[in-house]
Amino acid sequence: MNTPVVSSRSLFAVLLMGFAFQSEFSAGVYVAALFQSLVPLGVIIFVFMKVHRNGEIISSYYN
Repeated sequence: MNTPVVSSRSLFAVLLMGFAFQSEFSAGVYVAALFQSLVPLGVIIFVFMKVHRNGEIISSYYN
């Protein structure tokens, strides 16, 4: 997938895998818990993660 380990995709995938292993949730509890987990994840992604273009990553290593 060519993405870093701590990317928004991988954090979202870990979150969904954690909920996939829970077998005792009803649909309402699953949706509520997923929403309560996605809101802080979205805030963290918005505040702390920066979008890098392909050339930007390469040039930052050499400067």
